Amino acid sequence: MITSDESVPLQINIEGPALPPNGLALPLGVSVSQPVTLGVMGFGWLAALVLLQLRRRSSTKKDHVDLTEPSEEEEEDEEEEEELGYNECRLDGDNKVNCPTCEARLGVPRGSEPPFRFTCPKCSNKIRVVE
Repeated sequence: MITSDESVPLQINIEGPALPPNGLALPLGVSVSQPVTLGVMGFGWLAALVLLQLRRRSSTKKDHVDLTEPSEEEEEDEEEEEELGYNECRLDGDNKVNCPTCEARLGVPRGSEPPFRFTCPKCSNKIRVVE
């Protein structure tokens, strides 16, 4: 005599610890594996570094060209400036002048607008400051 028992299979789902992601899940159901993701990221960083180097080189070349060849604006400024006379000097960007006699670098009196005169405190010479 043979007896056989049959039963209904039971399905059991047990949640385990969360696994780390393996790749990249993009919108619209697109997923990329981990090696491809790392390769694309590495290529992006490499491309960014190359572009930065190229930009830095092009800016240094422009600076070098500007230093060696005077521009048209600078040439016009040099032509417009008149020659300085005896004991005359011009203000620089820091509101200072160089004494034509003793070559001392001097600050000008506050509120002075060119043209004006003042006495050099080192050599006691009268200096005329022009624009």
